[in-house]
Amino acid sequence: MRTMGAHYHARLQAVAAAETLQALEALPRPLARSWSEILPRLGSVHIQCEGVRYRYPGRTQDALADVSLTIPPAALTVLIGPSGAGKSTLARLLLGFDLPRGGDIFVNGCNLATAEPESWRSQCGWLPQQPVLLAGSIRENIAPGEDEPDASRLWEALARVELEARVRSLPEGLETRVGQGGRGLSGGEMRRLALARLFYSQPAFVVLDEPTASLDAETEAVISRAISELARNHTVLVIAHRLQTLREADHLVMMEAGHVVAEGSPEAVAERVPAVGRLLGGASRD
Repeated sequence: MRTMGAHYHARLQAVAAAETLQALEALPRPLARSWSEILPRLGSVHIQCEGVRYRYPGRTQDALADVSLTIPPAALTVLIGPSGAGKSTLARLLLGFDLPRGGDIFVNGCNLATAEPESWRSQCGWLPQQPVLLAGSIRENIAPGEDEPDASRLWEALARVELEARVRSLPEGLETRVGQGGRGLSGGEMRRLALARLFYSQPAFVVLDEPTASLDAETEAVISRAISELARNHTVLVIAHRLQTLREADHLVMMEAGHVVAEGSPEAVAERVPAVGRLLGGASRD
């Protein structure tokens, strides 16, 4: 029986792999031109998902099922929902880390499936819950890979996250060393430094995963102000549960079990989903 079970499991994996290959084969071939040609850096983009479906290899249930939503330009869109709702999976597709198995994602009217993934990813910024910082200087962490970054832009990026005064007070300033993984920095300083990287690189589309989780109230307020500033001229998507972030949203999307159950202004979603109304009511009393 054990051998039969192993063979059955292996067959399921083989079938899933074949289905994945067939789905990828059916996608339009990438165009020769890159996103830097299709979408010059305008500061923000309009994103539209239409019937997006995704299933992880070896699984029998879709992680995303017929997802349709809008992420407006120059605005803060907040994505909420319980664990397992599909929020992180959707973020992966939007950032070009994987392709939908069905449906389409359009950026300024252009289908993501028809351009080079790496070219699109170069237009995106991503801040996970645990920011990735290098063992190097503050300068190298804000402008990784640049031999001679623009000093004025570096200081401006630090000012946007309210770290300029702190860094200027350090003996080595921008050349102050940061340990691997942000060693030597507090959790709040790590996230602010990672946000400064986004202000410096000016991506068209930014995804932030729980950017204010586990922070004290003062640091949370600093990061919330920085995110609001970023969203003035960029397309920003925040995956969040925090009341503060819900209150500041321009556009709200709620997901459950791989589906979008409500979308629109926070007030419109609150009318449809009583639980959101209670959350927003609590936020207004904070």
